[in-house]
Amino acid sequence: MKSFIFKICVVGDGGVGKTSMVLRYCEETFKDNYIMTIGSNFSTKTVELSEYPNFNIKLQVWDLAGQLI
Repeated sequence: MKSFIFKICVVGDGGVGKTSMVLRYCEETFKDNYIMTIGSNFSTKTVELSEYPNFNIKLQVWDLAGQLI
């Protein structure tokens, strides 16, 4: 079995929903309120592709802090 790790950076302005999107995709949760990201957070998700059953694919999703002015 072949293993792959893909690193994805989510960037954008502060307060637009980057953290909410990452939590929804990686952990299947949603929080109504949260503390703004300081620096960065990262989550992981394992993806299974039916076209490639012998591949082990892991995503590292980096949530980088936006900045409010």
